[in-house]
Amino acid sequence: PSFGVRFDDHTLYVKGGNRGLSKFGAAGLFWTEGYTDVGAEVGATFFDHLSIQVGSYNGSEQSPGQTFPFPSKDRALCVNASFATEIIEDDLSAMVGYSRYMRPRSSTSGVDAAVALNGIYGGVRAGPVTLLAEFDKGENVFISGIGDYVDAVNALAIEGGINITKGLTGILRFETYKDEP
Repeated sequence: PSFGVRFDDHTLYVKGGNRGLSKFGAAGLFWTEGYTDVGAEVGATFFDHLSIQVGSYNGSEQSPGQTFPFPSKDRALCVNASFATEIIEDDLSAMVGYSRYMRPRSSTSGVDAAVALNGIYGGVRAGPVTLLAEFDKGENVFISGIGDYVDAVNALAIEGGINITKGLTGILRFETYKDEP
């Protein structure tokens, strides 16, 4: 689904994390490689600056490759809205956006606990320098590395880039992640 700023097809931890391969412990959300959401998404741009996407999916974070048959209760809704504009033509531009992914689920104890993931993101470009940032906060989210749900999760990604020469861009990225079981 359209969620967040989507540089490099989601930030590291939103797209599945490290799964413990680095020996620092598994961390990351459920959108791992092979994850398939089947559904529909509709988007529109208004006034050349405001963009909105809304989608409905059948995704099941516990079985990322399973799409058929459609899980009966695994219906997800994702909303993404962003505003982008040039402040000084060809020299300074900015964008800001918000995403929300949500779906109901039944916990193993039989208590319903909705999965919710919220993302706030933004970016600034000044000449050859670009800065992007995204903060994600989730509730009752499935963590791919540990194979279980956690009550709360926070992820932050900041990326800076500079156009060194035509076809060569330097990129520096910082990401951090914390979950609370």
